[in-house]
Amino acid sequence: MLSKFSIWDFKPNKNQGQNNLINNETLIINLLVEDLFMQKFILEEVNDILKLNIKTLETEITSRNAKECSLQWFQQELLTPTLWDNNQVYVIQACEEFNKDKINFLIKNKTFLNNINCKLIMLFSKEVGAFQQLHKESIGSSIKIETPRFYEFKKLLTYLINKLDIKNLSEEAKNYFCEVIKPTSCDYYTNLMQIKILSQSQKCASEKLDAVGLQKLLLPETNHLDFFKLAKIFSKKNYKEFFATLITNMNSNSKNIDSNALLSFAIFMQNHLLKISDPSYLKHKTKLNRYDQAISSYSKNWNNVEIKRALRFFATIEISNKFKDPILMHSLALKLLILK
Repeated sequence: MLSKFSIWDFKPNKNQGQNNLINNETLIINLLVEDLFMQKFILEEVNDILKLNIKTLETEITSRNAKECSLQWFQQELLTPTLWDNNQVYVIQACEEFNKDKINFLIKNKTFLNNINCKLIMLFSKEVGAFQQLHKESIGSSIKIETPRFYEFKKLLTYLINKLDIKNLSEEAKNYFCEVIKPTSCDYYTNLMQIKILSQSQKCASEKLDAVGLQKLLLPETNHLDFFKLAKIFSKKNYKEFFATLITNMNSNSKNIDSNALLSFAIFMQNHLLKISDPSYLKHKTKLNRYDQAISSYSKNWNNVEIKRALRFFATIEISNKFKDPILMHSLALKLLILK
């Protein structure tokens, strides 16, 4: 079974034993972290978990790159029982680069490997065939750290604030941060580091920052489309405001807007509209988040004809964007009239 965690859930928990997959009985761990920027934090969490679960002071953790681990290295290290008597822990990074020979070696020696007296943690940044094969063959425990979804970046912010020990952001400042910073782990981390460093240098680390104070500490802004803000405006049928906001965001500093931002937004909105047209999926959820509650509310104000027109509108954006239509923004202004 493939175990999945969000990065904020993947942490040692002495009371609940939350990460029981990484314990004294777990010998091989296949760890998939597709967000390369988050791998640093994940490795820190793994080390913390190992410290909790491995009692001996003689435990030695060695980090290696997959390219350093030749087939000969695997054969010599893993097939020599005496080397496993010292509670050795190997963390091998970039395991997506493993070739077939190495994977076949692990599969061939499956029985032996599942009984060795050591820990072997193989870190993958892509869900490639190697990771899938190890999971399928039940070689060790397979864990996937999921990339944050659009609506989960507030949780990522809370996680990073705790990791960096930043205590001077008010709730207003946090909300503002999520509104203006591009939703990537890299942008979140670099801006938070900027806030921490400047707060300390300006001796305001203990003072609560509001949105205005925070704005002065942020890095020069990288504009992005706020999918949920735009979706909220559109779902309320405030078309003029929607189009004005979209055009403003796209034209205010177009060189800083991701080339695929509009395409991603068009796809997001089509999925969003389909949820509004059929919110039955909500019945299967034990607890509704704010986005789910909004979908339930929007669904009461849309009929099938309106949904179809809106879907065609965003499908047109998607297709035009893929073909790099030079007059796309002008076309959108005209096509929006259909929705009024």
